[in-house]
Amino acid sequence: MHLRLLAPDLSFALPLAQFLRTQGMEVQTEVDSAPAMQQSVLHLPISAPRGEVVALLRHLLPVPLTVAYRPVLTEARLWLADTGLDTRVTDRLAAKAVRVCGQDGARTRRVVGLLRALGFDAAFKQAPNVREAQVQHARLIPMQQAMLAWALGTVGSPATVIQTEGMARWPAVVHVPDGGAEVDVVPAQQGRLGLADEQRLGLSALAVLFHGEDVGALQGCIARLRQFGVMDACSIGHSGDATPRRFALTPALRLQGAEQAGWADVAEAAAWVLHQVGVDASLMPLVSGFLNEKEGPVDPRRIDVALPVERWAAGQLTPWAGPAPARFRVVVRAASEVSGEVARELRAAGFAVEVAELPVIAQRPARSLVSAGDLTRYPALVQALRDAVHRGSGATPLQLSVRFPVERVPELAEHVSLDLLRPEDQPTPAQLALRGLGRHALTVYGEATQVVQDACTRFRELTGIEPTRSSPDPRAREAVVRYGGASREMVQAIADEFGRATGHTFQLEKTWGDGDRDIWVHVPIASARTDSGDDSVDPFDRVWGRSTPRSEGFLHVMPTALHVGNVCLPRRTGPRHPLAPSLEFARRMCLDAQTAELLEHVASAVAAGEPCLLEGPTSATKTSGILMLAALLGQPVMRVNLSGQTDTSELIGHYVPDPAGGFRWQDGAAVKAVTEGLWLVLDELNLGPPQVVERLNALLEHPASLTLTERDHRMIGSEECPIHTDFRIFATMNPAEYAGRAALSPAGKDRWIRQLQVASPDAAATEAMLCHAVWAEQPELGKWGAAWATTSGGESTPSVPIAADRPLLRDFFRKLADLHARVLARTSTSPDASLGADRREGYAFTRRGLLALLQRLQSEVAAGVEVQDAMRIGLRQAYVDRVAAADRAVLALMMDAVGLGPHTWLVGQMTQKEVQDEVASTGAVLDPRGLQEAA
Repeated sequence: MHLRLLAPDLSFALPLAQFLRTQGMEVQTEVDSAPAMQQSVLHLPISAPRGEVVALLRHLLPVPLTVAYRPVLTEARLWLADTGLDTRVTDRLAAKAVRVCGQDGARTRRVVGLLRALGFDAAFKQAPNVREAQVQHARLIPMQQAMLAWALGTVGSPATVIQTEGMARWPAVVHVPDGGAEVDVVPAQQGRLGLADEQRLGLSALAVLFHGEDVGALQGCIARLRQFGVMDACSIGHSGDATPRRFALTPALRLQGAEQAGWADVAEAAAWVLHQVGVDASLMPLVSGFLNEKEGPVDPRRIDVALPVERWAAGQLTPWAGPAPARFRVVVRAASEVSGEVARELRAAGFAVEVAELPVIAQRPARSLVSAGDLTRYPALVQALRDAVHRGSGATPLQLSVRFPVERVPELAEHVSLDLLRPEDQPTPAQLALRGLGRHALTVYGEATQVVQDACTRFRELTGIEPTRSSPDPRAREAVVRYGGASREMVQAIADEFGRATGHTFQLEKTWGDGDRDIWVHVPIASARTDSGDDSVDPFDRVWGRSTPRSEGFLHVMPTALHVGNVCLPRRTGPRHPLAPSLEFARRMCLDAQTAELLEHVASAVAAGEPCLLEGPTSATKTSGILMLAALLGQPVMRVNLSGQTDTSELIGHYVPDPAGGFRWQDGAAVKAVTEGLWLVLDELNLGPPQVVERLNALLEHPASLTLTERDHRMIGSEECPIHTDFRIFATMNPAEYAGRAALSPAGKDRWIRQLQVASPDAAATEAMLCHAVWAEQPELGKWGAAWATTSGGESTPSVPIAADRPLLRDFFRKLADLHARVLARTSTSPDASLGADRREGYAFTRRGLLALLQRLQSEVAAGVEVQDAMRIGLRQAYVDRVAAADRAVLALMMDAVGLGPHTWLVGQMTQKEVQDEVASTGAVLDPRGLQEAA
């Protein structure tokens, strides 16, 4: 097959053509004066042999390009995009300097030579033991990234491309892996697999996922692949974007060998199907190329193919190629009624237009037209925009400037943001100084006084940005704004605005490096409180508003019923369901007073058939309490961990391929729960997308229902299809202050009839958990008496047996529990934070860490380490190594205060009375070693 290679300059065309010729292809290069593009364009003739097309695509794998079949052509034509080496790079990248790291040899020398032929200033550095081909860069444009990746690919090393912000001298670094013995850098054609065998082998190792709404088109693409020996590599799935906006093929960069032929096979089949259905290749070609590792598929051998044929047929896709006006979607934003007239004129000129609200802070200080993509290459379109804006603005002509944003990678789908501002709408000097604030993290530390609240409200009204609120730093005695990478003008504007609102004069302190975008506003604590009393004291004790406890024990397990406090629930009879937690799980749980309160709350919600929400810090027995109750009842549970990637199909269901042919419906977790009588537990509720959480709103109503709009609009909860009587729904979540969590809307949260704020375990609960983990001892529950009404219910064996004196361990556990409670009270999430207060992300200390400490203690003692040395090793792992060096002095003070510190170690130093009380309560035989009588 003959290939005509056209390019605005030959800096990339000549080396690429020479490489293709070494692979046995006939290539002719030409200089083309047509407008350059961000994506290269490959047009294929219908008569081209499929094997040659696959071979050509394989060698072009790292190059970002669009692929299409054109009936009128007799040869393949490749228009290379503008490399941008001389005209569209920032000053920092103008030298085009590239460092090549690897061992001195034929492979590395070839990469250096190719990069120099491409116009890069390549310098070699000896670097042994390079194991992976990699390109690290600082904001290179896509074609530059492709050229570096292609140069590595010519020596048989498919590269991973990673963008790194912390690069200083070199805009790009290329890592050439060690090749062992020196070999010919151009693979010999003799002795290789046949092309058909190579394709079949490559596709058998790939995971090809097709996305789109037109199942017929997707099946057609798979059918074409199966004609050439592909059977099991392809499937139809769902991507993060349920409705793709362009025809695209995204391979992972780590494809190598026969896998590259498999990728090319998929690209050819997708382009062929688009030609068959009549897609205009000049406006909507198949976009293929590569993504950075951060954005690409998780599976290094996965290929995602988006074919939104149905949206194309309905006219819902914006063209992403060609100079047509409809290619550029214009978003008109204005602070006055002029936006409607301008939008009408733009639509008359053929542009696709949307009208949006102008943000409070304009992104530019003057009236401007900000263009993404290569709109600047089409002067006629720019003039058409100018004329339409002039006609629509009437007596207020707007001055427009077109600018290409080189600091970011342009998107394939072109969007134009058009801000229309009259002179009276121009932003104030404070607003101009604060533009770009959205890229920073603004936190206000101060008391929850009306003055601070009003200051935050006023700042939000001025800028449109809601500052994050946090408790005051007790060490910040003065009004100060601390910052890192923000401009001084912006920080000064923030200080001025909060100064006017609070009456303080704020000082500016550059505390962090330019890479840190945190901005902290410290409002000093008032010298005296105007109110009286301690608001932190809970005026309600554990007995107020509760029924009188029974005396025989908190949990009473009977063959057909379970008593949880004063709540009686029926138990499931018959064989245990596979999804029901085991009884052994319940027996391993420690029933302290806080856990008992949680269990009774959950049991009362089950008895009333009401949805239950548990909110509290991590590792506070929220989910474990629900599972423990389910284990005692023999109740099956369906547990779903929500995240930002969760979609409704996981809860409701979706269609999956049927091995017998076609597709079949597969119920999601919520549908299975309501129809089979399971408990549905939604973990991390406020991590899930709002539309997913709100999809289950009907299940929180009374009476509950669920309509399957995704399937057949059948309503579960009607007379024909009732909800199973055993179904219950629960949710757990951390407070909204935790990183990544979103606050639930008041209406959405109110739907959860039963809510409980779960507190962090106190010192008594922590000590009880440690003793239970080692000796299986359940603590007394005050007026409830024993945890279990019968000893048979709570029998279990120690999970962490430690060969040490029991009184010595009890003394250690008592001090450890006190230390853990102190640390929790002084982390950065509490009002009197003194541990990690200067960190954006606070420390996390949970019960999981304590259990890990016990395991470490057991393993060290078993290995022959002295008990108290093993204790210090465990403390180092659980606390010391987890805090920064700057906070270890504070941690040492807290550890010394309880007798577990580097200057004060009091483990085993018990008074004689404490020793006698320990013997009387446990019946232990004391070993006098390690126990000393305190003075």
